[in-house]
Amino acid sequence: MAPRRNGATLTALAHADVVVAVGGADPIGLQRLVRALPVLAEVGPAAARPVVVVNRLRAGSVGPSPRRAVQDALARWAGVDDPVLLPDDPVAADASVLQGRTLAECAPRSALRAAVGEARRADRRDGAREPPSPRRTSADRTTPSRRTRRGIG
Repeated sequence: MAPRRNGATLTALAHADVVVAVGGADPIGLQRLVRALPVLAEVGPAAARPVVVVNRLRAGSVGPSPRRAVQDALARWAGVDDPVLLPDDPVAADASVLQGRTLAECAPRSALRAAVGEARRADRRDGAREPPSPRRTSADRTTPSRRTRRGIG
């Protein structure tokens, strides 16, 4: 049998501790997410239900009560009662990307940062283990390296 084009993805999903399914908070993104969840259930880890995240939540794309509209749609069409809803916060997201830093570092008071933090706290309350601390790299240094002080870098 020839290798499947998505073989690496299927293997990663089958062995994942946690699967996060992310969809956009607009009619097309929600429709794609609802269609993808049953497929994901077939190929993902048997015991784990994916964490469903809806990104860029805003009134302009789903109506005046976006939180309720998305929650109702996912409950009705996908049986998802506890999605993580992340607000559309382009200022904070753009600052994070442009600076190459986390939201906590460049926009600690943003609505997006608060929602991500709450989602992490809720995940830990459900018994998930804390991810390991990231390894520090030379980019994390607050003082210049020896190479920079010598004018090399």
